[in-house]
Amino acid sequence: MPDLTGVWKLNKEKSDLRRWAKVTPDSIVIHQTQRTVQFDYKLGAKDLSKTYTTDGSTQVVSTIGYNHEKLARAYRSKDAVHFLDLARIQRPIVEATILVELREA
Repeated sequence: MPDLTGVWKLNKEKSDLRRWAKVTPDSIVIHQTQRTVQFDYKLGAKDLSKTYTTDGSTQVVSTIGYNHEKLARAYRSKDAVHFLDLARIQRPIVEATILVELREA
């Protein structure tokens, strides 16, 4: 996976934002190690952080109740790096919230 460390600014003209993505961060600070990629960003007054492993595996981020899990996965395809946030509700896995693709120019 390429080194993504740095401050990334959202270019809304070149971005394919879904209708429901009304609130998006203007920038994301990315910290990367050999095993993880961490996104730090602010939405409104909230400071948020997401961490993904770089090995392509899906990891459980949190559990709500006995049948709802939040999952995260990062992987590289031919021309992009994909970061997925997923929800698992009693099975199967449903892609639910965020897909960030960082494409090489």
